Amino acid sequence: MGETLGIQPGTYEVTENTPDYEDMTEALDDEYLAPGTYKTKGPDSAGGCYWARMSDASGSNSSILANDYTTGSAIVELKEGDFFKTSGCKPWLAQVD
Repeated sequence: MGETLGIQPGTYEVTENTPDYEDMTEALDDEYLAPGTYKTKGPDSAGGCYWARMSDASGSNSSILANDYTTGSAIVELKEGDFFKTSGCKPWLAQVD
Protein backbone atom coordinates (compact mmCIF):
# COMPACT_ATOMS: atom_id res chain seq x y z
CA MET A 1 0.00 0.00 0.00
CA GLY A 2 1.18 3.50 -0.78
CA GLU A 3 0.82 6.48 1.51
CA THR A 4 -0.60 9.92 0.70
CA LEU A 5 -2.36 12.84 2.40
CA GLY A 6 -1.03 13.69 5.87
CA ILE A 7 -3.90 14.43 8.29
CA GLN A 8 -3.02 16.97 10.97
CA PRO A 9 -4.56 17.35 14.48
CA GLY A 10 -8.23 18.35 14.39
CA THR A 11 -11.75 17.02 13.92
CA TYR A 12 -12.89 15.91 10.47
CA GLU A 13 -16.15 14.76 8.90
CA VAL A 14 -15.82 11.55 6.87
CA THR A 15 -17.73 11.77 3.59
CA GLU A 16 -17.51 10.42 0.06
CA ASN A 17 -18.34 13.94 -1.16
CA THR A 18 -14.91 15.42 -0.51
CA PRO A 19 -13.92 18.30 -2.80
CA ASP A 20 -11.85 17.43 -5.87
CA TYR A 21 -8.43 18.96 -5.22
CA GLU A 22 -5.87 19.71 -7.89
CA ASP A 23 -3.22 20.23 -5.22
CA MET A 24 -3.44 17.90 -2.18
CA THR A 25 -1.97 20.61 0.06
CA GLU A 26 -5.42 22.25 -0.12
CA ALA A 27 -6.95 19.12 1.41
CA LEU A 28 -4.80 19.44 4.51
CA ASP A 29 -6.65 22.64 5.44
CA ASP A 30 -10.12 21.13 4.91
CA GLU A 31 -12.48 19.59 7.47
CA TYR A 32 -13.37 16.52 5.41
CA LEU A 33 -11.80 13.11 4.87
CA ALA A 34 -12.70 10.37 2.44
CA PRO A 35 -13.68 7.02 3.96
CA GLY A 36 -10.79 4.58 4.13
CA THR A 37 -7.90 3.31 6.20
CA TYR A 38 -5.46 5.77 7.77
CA LYS A 39 -2.20 5.13 9.63
CA THR A 40 0.03 7.20 11.91
CA LYS A 41 3.55 6.37 13.05
CA GLY A 42 2.59 7.41 16.58
CA PRO A 43 2.96 10.40 18.89
CA ASP A 44 4.51 13.61 17.59
CA SER A 45 6.37 14.11 20.90
CA ALA A 46 7.18 12.27 24.12
CA GLY A 47 3.47 12.18 25.04
CA GLY A 48 0.84 9.95 23.52
CA CYS A 49 -1.25 9.97 20.37
CA TYR A 50 -5.05 10.23 20.82
CA TRP A 51 -7.62 9.41 18.16
CA ALA A 52 -11.39 8.94 18.19
CA ARG A 53 -13.93 7.74 15.64
CA MET A 54 -17.21 9.48 16.51
CA SER A 55 -20.85 9.50 15.40
CA ASP A 56 -20.98 13.32 15.47
CA ALA A 57 -18.74 16.32 16.12
CA SER A 58 -20.09 17.07 19.62
CA GLY A 59 -17.07 15.56 21.36
CA SER A 60 -19.31 13.95 23.98
CA ASN A 61 -18.40 10.53 25.38
CA SER A 62 -21.64 9.11 23.98
CA SER A 63 -20.54 10.06 20.43
CA ILE A 64 -17.33 7.96 20.60
CA LEU A 65 -17.53 4.79 18.50
CA ALA A 66 -13.86 3.81 19.03
CA ASN A 67 -10.80 5.57 20.43
CA ASP A 68 -7.30 5.00 21.72
CA TYR A 69 -4.38 6.77 23.38
CA THR A 70 -1.22 5.11 22.15
CA THR A 71 2.54 5.54 22.35
CA GLY A 72 3.06 3.54 19.14
CA SER A 73 1.71 3.43 15.61
CA ALA A 74 -2.04 3.22 14.98
CA ILE A 75 -4.39 2.31 12.15
CA VAL A 76 -8.03 3.38 11.92
CA GLU A 77 -10.74 2.59 9.36
CA LEU A 78 -13.06 5.54 8.80
CA LYS A 79 -16.55 5.01 7.40
CA GLU A 80 -19.00 7.33 5.63
CA GLY A 81 -20.78 9.44 8.26
CA ASP A 82 -18.04 9.13 10.91
CA PHE A 83 -16.24 12.05 12.48
CA PHE A 84 -12.53 11.67 13.26
CA LYS A 85 -10.63 13.54 15.97
CA THR A 86 -6.88 13.34 16.53
CA SER A 87 -4.33 15.11 18.72
CA GLY A 88 -0.68 14.58 19.64
CA CYS A 89 -0.11 12.29 16.65
CA LYS A 90 2.26 12.41 13.72
CA PRO A 91 0.32 13.01 10.49
CA TRP A 92 -2.18 10.31 9.55
CA LEU A 93 -1.57 8.91 6.07
CA ALA A 94 -4.29 7.51 3.83
CA GLN A 95 -3.47 3.94 2.85
CA VAL A 96 -4.10 3.46 -0.87
CA ASP A 97 -3.78 0.39 -3.07
